[in-house]
Amino acid sequence: MKRFLILLWTLSVAVASAQPGGDDRPVEVPQLSVPWKESILILGDSTESGRVFYSDFLLIKDKCSPARWHAIGIHKEGNTLYHAVSDTLTGHWNLMPDITSPDSVVRMWAPFAVWSPGGERAYIYYHHGLGIGEMNNSMRVLAANGPALDRWENYDIYPEIPGLPGIRNIAFTGAMPRDACIFFDGNLGKYIMYYADDVPRAVMARVSDDALHWSAPVEVMHTPDPADAYVTPESPFVLYRDGYYYLFVSGFDYARVALYISEDPFCFGDPVVNKVAELNGHAPEIVVEEGVYYIASAHISTSPGLHPGHADLWGTYIQELRWGARPTRKSCPK
Repeated sequence: MKRFLILLWTLSVAVASAQPGGDDRPVEVPQLSVPWKESILILGDSTESGRVFYSDFLLIKDKCSPARWHAIGIHKEGNTLYHAVSDTLTGHWNLMPDITSPDSVVRMWAPFAVWSPGGERAYIYYHHGLGIGEMNNSMRVLAANGPALDRWENYDIYPEIPGLPGIRNIAFTGAMPRDACIFFDGNLGKYIMYYADDVPRAVMARVSDDALHWSAPVEVMHTPDPADAYVTPESPFVLYRDGYYYLFVSGFDYARVALYISEDPFCFGDPVVNKVAELNGHAPEIVVEEGVYYIASAHISTSPGLHPGHADLWGTYIQELRWGARPTRKSCPK
């Protein structure tokens, strides 16, 4: 593990191997601006003593005037999602009533929100355990109509699932579909959803015209460096910037986020050979406000290599994400 022991804010950059069709143009690689302990705590307590568990979450801006930011994610209840609102990313966050499901659930987990094509509503996708045989795991959706994002409800558009009468807000099922990241890709003219699943144990992708009806999945990255990332990919986040897709992948080591860069949104190469860098953090969310990139993480371990799920920073933190040029190759193996 010594080669992965990094100073808290140091980004370890590895130059990827040459791949067929690659080039040597410099690309910008993201870096933390400060150690997480020196960043801004926006939700929760900084230590376990607070007994408030904040983990995988989303950030989305509403369409009110003036607009507000919303943070929605996992907390201590497990079968509900917390909901917090702030006028600014780095300001004071007010907790709203929890988001619940009208259906019986085992848990609500790892949400992500995206605006509809017309911007008249937003959708939250989340892992929803049902506890019913093969239907134990599903990607489900709630919708919020209007600009404020204050009320999230079932969105009853999907066919009824056999054996589950009356439950219709299931987009698709899987072994453990979780940790969605969704954005509209102007290159494809479609929405892309990235998420983790356990069969195969990989980061998967689906596409959609309307952010509601999704294609069959394709694998974009299998288990990243399993001996050191605690077996399974977690919390994939994809950012498109200056012609490149940046894939951030967490694992069970809550101190490490692996970074991959590709010009192909559906292939990021080998999880070991093509890893470009590592950041300290867990389940990152990256947003842009007035031209400035911000990265937020929750339930962070500041020391790599500890037991799965260990964290010494229990809250949700945010800081500016900086960019520096590094030579690398971006192409995918053929």
